[in-house]
Amino acid sequence: MNDLTADQLRTSEADRLTNLLDSAQGHLLGGTPDKAIAIWKEMIAEGGNFADWGRLEYADYLFRRDEDEKAQAELVGLTDGRRVLGAPWSLAGELLEERGELQAALFFFSTAVSALTAEQRSAGAPLWARQLTASLRRVKWALEIRLDDQDLVAEAGPVELEDKSIDLPYLLGNPRVISGRIHFWARDQLGHADCLWPHSIPADSADEYYQDVERVLRAHPSGRVLTVPRSIGTVDDDPDPAVRDARSMAEVLALVNQIDEGTVIEWPPGRNQVCWCGSGKKYKVCCGGPYATAGL
Repeated sequence: MNDLTADQLRTSEADRLTNLLDSAQGHLLGGTPDKAIAIWKEMIAEGGNFADWGRLEYADYLFRRDEDEKAQAELVGLTDGRRVLGAPWSLAGELLEERGELQAALFFFSTAVSALTAEQRSAGAPLWARQLTASLRRVKWALEIRLDDQDLVAEAGPVELEDKSIDLPYLLGNPRVISGRIHFWARDQLGHADCLWPHSIPADSADEYYQDVERVLRAHPSGRVLTVPRSIGTVDDDPDPAVRDARSMAEVLALVNQIDEGTVIEWPPGRNQVCWCGSGKKYKVCCGGPYATAGL
């Protein structure tokens, strides 16, 4: 068999696959779904690439009929005994992602990406390969799974970019301990932050905000934490490249928190020392006072 004959056979097979899929869709549009199902089942029985496409199209049909268990069984069939991955794997991931089945979508995307060559994973990869790696990055971000080096080669999606910019102030309004430090809005910046990003700070007053931070500090198991006041100048609506390429929101926060503003105080301060919150009062009559401990 010469190369030309092999190419002709591949073309003939691709044409037959296209004709079968078009015929099935024609039956659906014509109101004869039973005939479409019969075509898909014949394709599944044939095996190989025909089976993959048949299962994918049949699963899509079943999902639209709210027959989720049957649809998922067809997609599981894609994984039975096949290691040669094709477009149906990526499309199965997209189908599941659209339905909010992110863990299942992650399996299909990650398995398909694992079959790519080094060239297909590079920045100069074909469009279809770039779309596949971008899909994997998108789902991993949605599941809050830390991105790896290969994920960063793919283009960041709009949800990820929005999380890293628009949603960042809301995360900053809920201080947390990261690497033994807690960054919080300085007193002279708290009002500015609330004006710039309304409702991003879950407190009705400055005192309530700092009491909430105190609760986070007391709940932290390490005991001693550095308290670091933050200013508006450390947060930018257009993140710099380091922030845009961050692998997780925790890393975004860590990058934003690299700049120390004002006086850094180790928590808990002595009862007679100045309070960490910047009120100028002693800790025992401020955040360390009885009123602050209510409900802790």
